[in-house]
Amino acid sequence: MLPTQGVLAAFGLLAGLLVACRLALRLELDPDRIWNLGLGCLLTFFLGERVLVIAFHLRDFGAHPFWMLGVADVRAPGYGYAAGILALCAGWGYVVAWRLSWAHVVDCLAPGSGLALACMSLGPLVGGPRSPGAAT
Repeated sequence: MLPTQGVLAAFGLLAGLLVACRLALRLELDPDRIWNLGLGCLLTFFLGERVLVIAFHLRDFGAHPFWMLGVADVRAPGYGYAAGILALCAGWGYVVAWRLSWAHVVDCLAPGSGLALACMSLGPLVGGPRSPGAAT
């Protein structure tokens, strides 16, 4: 069985990046830079969240390293917020390093972000109701 929520999240992120790259052409920005910015922020978010979980649970990581690397749902939302801040800082650093127009970059990313969030919100709707005993 294919997890619908994960598929729609991946589709949403990819579609959002493609929309941002298409808008970059209209705003006379290099679409490759916008693509790299988006992927860099996503990678920073996912890896940053995992590193934060490991850093705050170092004893558990020492005892069960592969289990801690594979855990996806057992964590507080604070790790996601902190990883989001790390991703924003990485994106800001990328924009500053390549001397991109901040206003144009935000204009490129806003519609794609909305599309990605819409696709990710459809995941639970399409997935249907969960039974109380279902594994997460």
